[in-house]
Amino acid sequence: MLHMDIIKERLSREFDLETIFTTPTVVYLVKSKTPALDKIKS
Repeated sequence: MLHMDIIKERLSREFDLETIFTTPTVVYLVKSKTPALDKIKS
């Protein structure tokens, strides 16, 4: 988290940008032996 704080501070100071950081969301597709395809969201 420290690295993110440093990047956020530099963007604000050097480029006058206000930023919002969020956790990325990834959808995993799980293929099993059956023909079904399941989706799992992180």
